[in-house]
Amino acid sequence: MIEEQSTPPKSPWWLAFRVLDEPGAVFAEIAARPRFLVPLLILFVAAPAFFAFTAPDSVYQAQVEQRIALEERGDPGSVTSERRAELMEQAASPPRRAIGLAFGVIGGPIIVAIVAAVLMLIFNAMAADGITFKQEYSVILHAWMPQLFAALLVPLLAMAGIEQMQLSLGFLFSSDQASFMYQFANGITLFGVWSMILVALGNQVLTKNSSLGGALTIVAGLWLLVKVALAGLASFAAGMAG
Repeated sequence: MIEEQSTPPKSPWWLAFRVLDEPGAVFAEIAARPRFLVPLLILFVAAPAFFAFTAPDSVYQAQVEQRIALEERGDPGSVTSERRAELMEQAASPPRRAIGLAFGVIGGPIIVAIVAAVLMLIFNAMAADGITFKQEYSVILHAWMPQLFAALLVPLLAMAGIEQMQLSLGFLFSSDQASFMYQFANGITLFGVWSMILVALGNQVLTKNSSLGGALTIVAGLWLLVKVALAGLASFAAGMAG
């Protein structure tokens, strides 16, 4: 009697990039053999490094301009021309770029771990065999691969001279920092929605549920709740500054 051979494991690089067009197959593989090192390195080491070393000074200076504008709202004239020039000069300095890189390398995996722990607790109640933290962490990291496009687009567009490209829905509203609707829409991007759907699909596979509806309702509800909370905090802080 010939023994049936098990399917050989897919390459971790195949998993990281084919999640964009074959998410079902990728998550089925992850459910059986959870792996996350490759997307972790791509999203939180390679992408932040690319941004830190290639983004033009104008990208960093635009962020400083926003902070100065908020400060000026609360205390007009508080930022002198000398201070503004100093801040602009420091905005894209190597130490500031290194800080941004360090945040991506250290903060990113921690945020993913928190999200994975919350979703694991929720979806374990729906899973037939239980879900491990490694499985959930692997699903989320692979589901976040669309964020790679956003991380690469900003510096690439800036290098091409396109600095006003709006990747979020913030363009639908007035760019008043104190506006809740602007902050809420500004936190929603096509890539974020794409990743949210992939997280739901991955958890559908982990729980072995035949329908995507339940997982999508849970993930989308939590995703929107976080967006509302962050938008509320941002608009409140901007309002206080004004």
